[in-house]
Amino acid sequence: SIGGFKSIVKRGDKVLIKPNFVAPNPVETATNTHPEFIKAVVEILKELGCRVSIGDSPMIGNCIEVAHKLGLDKSLKKYNVNFIDFKKPKEVYFDNNYFDNIKFRGLAIAEEISYFDKVINLPKLKTHLQAGVTLATKNMFGCVVKREKLAWHYITSDKRRFCRLLVEVSQA
Repeated sequence: SIGGFKSIVKRGDKVLIKPNFVAPNPVETATNTHPEFIKAVVEILKELGCRVSIGDSPMIGNCIEVAHKLGLDKSLKKYNVNFIDFKKPKEVYFDNNYFDNIKFRGLAIAEEISYFDKVINLPKLKTHLQAGVTLATKNMFGCVVKREKLAWHYITSDKRRFCRLLVEVSQA
């Protein structure tokens, strides 16, 4: 009723799907975004004429290993999907008034994201020790590259600061 993907993407768009890839575990562990959910979104985007990639920065292993363990490399082969492991942190600069309240200077997110026209967040429902239930917001924290992610977990050790960080990562 709100237009679906047709209202978000257009033919030829380079679209990054950002799943929740934590570790190269089998689908039965429910650790990662379910591969059928990812495949369904890829199929819709390809039908709309988009160029699709899947990227993340898992805490254990890399994006390609997780995709392989979930069988995505095989099930998405006909769609010519690229798998991208986020490796290059790039500091974020906020240059408009909307971001005057930024608390976390020096935040860096994966440079690889900047190569895409659109980013689609495909999280999984889970909880988090520092923040309780984060729903879709925590998934975007995966745009922060591995070692940077660990540092931010320590810097923002209380729940309120960590939640604020999640919002700023999503804004970035």
